[in-house]
Amino acid sequence: MKRALVAATAAVLILSACGSDGGDTPEDRLDETPGPTATAETTEDVISDSTDAFDSLPPMPALEPITDPGTVDRKYGEFPIEQSRGIQYAWISYDDKAAEAIAEARRIDNVLVNGYNEEAGTEVSAAATSLISEAGLYYDLVWSCHRLQGNWRPGDTFDVLTDAYEDIIREQTGLGPRDGGRHPGGYAVMEAASTVMCPETEQWWKDDIRMPTPVMIRSILGVGDEALGDDEANQFANGVCNSLDRGDSASRVSTTIADKYDYPDETADELVEAIDDVVCG
Repeated sequence: MKRALVAATAAVLILSACGSDGGDTPEDRLDETPGPTATAETTEDVISDSTDAFDSLPPMPALEPITDPGTVDRKYGEFPIEQSRGIQYAWISYDDKAAEAIAEARRIDNVLVNGYNEEAGTEVSAAATSLISEAGLYYDLVWSCHRLQGNWRPGDTFDVLTDAYEDIIREQTGLGPRDGGRHPGGYAVMEAASTVMCPETEQWWKDDIRMPTPVMIRSILGVGDEALGDDEANQFANGVCNSLDRGDSASRVSTTIADKYDYPDETADELVEAIDDVVCG
């Protein structure tokens, strides 16, 4: 099942090629990274021969509403009340890394932009990360971590951010697309997010090593490992796959999850789509 792109309220991001020598550029890696597919290693530990499917699902954490804790510096924006609880959980969880991640994204962006402009002998690129507020940039970094942890295709995530950043650059500088590649802000944000805020995701988008199923499920639910352990998460994925394998529709499975655990419909839908796409094959 192809996972639909979430609404891009992250105001932001772009792409880059690190040089013109035809080598392994960030753009090459993003273009060549396949979408998440089930592998023997991924599914072997999760799918069993159980036939009782949902009858044996483990207890799952109750999803109490996440509220603004009032501890995040307001220069990083307002609590994202309109977004999914997964985004809300990440926004609260990474605030202690915000300043470092923002600085790193802007540093990478400016280094690449300066290199492109110096090579061209004129202004051909602009640092989008310097054209938006710290609040907007923090949201984009949080959003990137959430997407990478949830095993969304890195290329899809990059495209959403890139399109938004290119609009910002065009509106504020008049520059169009960069000849031979894209402006580097999107790459800079994904790099900073995955090295500073959520380092466990770096290999996923660079080396096609996917996030473990429990990490993906916890990211969608917006909970920590203290609320949902690895065994319970894998057992839950096992039940979803078994139910789909025996012919239940994704809609029916999603409805069952929403009713059984009192989860929001959109959360149940995303769980089923992600597990079907990444785990069940």
